[in-house]
Amino acid sequence: MAAHSQKIIGFEILTQNREIRFLYTHTDHQRKGTASALLQGLEETAKEADHKSLTFSTGITVIKKRLT
Repeated sequence: MAAHSQKIIGFEILTQNREIRFLYTHTDHQRKGTASALLQGLEETAKEADHKSLTFSTGITVIKKRLT
């Protein structure tokens, strides 16, 4: 979760099967690195759990990212 001035400005959900279910940034905070920071946190969490990849579904698009 990302917060600014005690307000939630973004959040993410990672399922147990390594799927990024949600990655949300409030419109007032888009294009400011919030989503990138959230995604980086998810990647670090996955690496610590020894996962080799994450899956992120966005509508009809499915993105699979290899973790290095």
